[in-house]
Amino acid sequence: LGESAVALLTPDSQEISRDSTEQTARDDHSRDEWSDQPTLFDEESHAIEMQSQLRGECPSRGIVVTRQGKGFRFEYEHLSEPSKRMGRRLATLKPGDQIFAVFPEKGSLLVVAADSGYVVTFGVDQVPVVTGAAQGVQLIKLKKDASVIAALSVKDGDYVRINTGDSEYQDLPVAELPVLNRAARGRKMAPDIRAMEILAGKTDV
Repeated sequence: LGESAVALLTPDSQEISRDSTEQTARDDHSRDEWSDQPTLFDEESHAIEMQSQLRGECPSRGIVVTRQGKGFRFEYEHLSEPSKRMGRRLATLKPGDQIFAVFPEKGSLLVVAADSGYVVTFGVDQVPVVTGAAQGVQLIKLKKDASVIAALSVKDGDYVRINTGDSEYQDLPVAELPVLNRAARGRKMAPDIRAMEILAGKTDV
């Protein structure tokens, strides 16, 4: 635009123009900052970050649970090793099975629930730690056509909330859940279970 066109701008439009220029400058500065950060797939930076986490208080192991009630533990450190492949195979599943959840090992107990209403609690040390792709061991004995609906890593003092239907819940301290052996059917808690979670901020001291 020439000077005559610029002169026709109203005060409001001039203010908008200045705001747009300042926003563009901030966006450019933001892009410059992000350009200095490691990319999501920078394996060397990811490995360094993972090692840093392992030296802190972050859990060093993860737990894999499948729909058919299989599971195993693994070291996060193994996933931080550089690889030129598309990724590392984490599990080898039977036909029809699928990974239900992968979560950090935060407590000494593992609670697994089936949609048929059964819940089993056992020591996490009963679950082997593997170094390669695994099928896993049986965590809960399932009835025909039942599948895993929830799995939690818990510790004494935690509370769990079991969703047994529309707006229906059972809040239980982990101490009241019977500790059994791995691969047991568990305790019948409800006709069916929809979900299960740890109640944040609620613990026995």
